Amino acid sequence: MMEPAHSHVQDMWLINLGGNPLDVEEFDAEITMWWGEEAEKLVMDGTSVAHVPPGLLHRGLFFDPVREPYVHIHTYTAPTHGKAVIVDEHVRSAGSAAAPEAPDAAPGTARS
Repeated sequence: MMEPAHSHVQDMWLINLGGNPLDVEEFDAEITMWWGEEAEKLVMDGTSVAHVPPGLLHRGLFFDPVREPYVHIHTYTAPTHGKAVIVDEHVRSAGSAAAPEAPDAAPGTARS
């Protein structure tokens, strides 16, 4: 199940590498996420580093298809982890086999 739309109070980094230690650029998978209140779809389909700045609304990651093993590193540049959770109405169809095209923008935020 995809997690609700949310933002963080610190920088988040998503690092994707191919699973072959002799050639980490050998990457054969698709990782999808949605950024901003307009839910812009972003597909990472190669070796990459994505920066999610503090306060940027985003939705959870969807890993499909995965054709070859890969390494995904999810890290933060802060001594503690904090999240501001947003309403999760957009996850109603998260149980389906395919990724939703674009979730609805979530109104308002609530800090946890």
